[in-house]
Amino acid sequence: MTINELFTQALELENSLVAHALYAGIRNGDIDGADPADEKTFERINQQKAFQFYKENTLGIKLTNLYAVPLASGEFAMFFAENLDDVKKLFKQNFHIDCKKIFEMNHGMDMSMYSLDTRKHETWREIRDSLQTLPAYVGTFIK
Repeated sequence: MTINELFTQALELENSLVAHALYAGIRNGDIDGADPADEKTFERINQQKAFQFYKENTLGIKLTNLYAVPLASGEFAMFFAENLDDVKKLFKQNFHIDCKKIFEMNHGMDMSMYSLDTRKHETWREIRDSLQTLPAYVGTFIK
């Protein structure tokens, strides 16, 4: 895999830190996009510059996280939002109570499940990408 391919993959998977590090390395001439990515790729990158780009979000990566709020045993309200405050506000609007626990579920963004509404398998990422407005409450999930 080349550095350019790794960079593209990091953007697709919204891995902001990796994407910004590779961008910083390419932009500063520390690495070349056509080179193969290996274990020494990140050692050659100026870490301070990479972190600065990440902190400033130079690439403009809009992080929308997947959150789950427990409703009952094995049942969760699912939300897409940038932060916990948005989740709390959406939960209050939809359920008229304050939520007690919130779980970040980004590790499950590419998990496939069957949707009764669409009658097809979709990932949480596909569901998020189909939404017209964010943050959003997307329904309940039964484990």
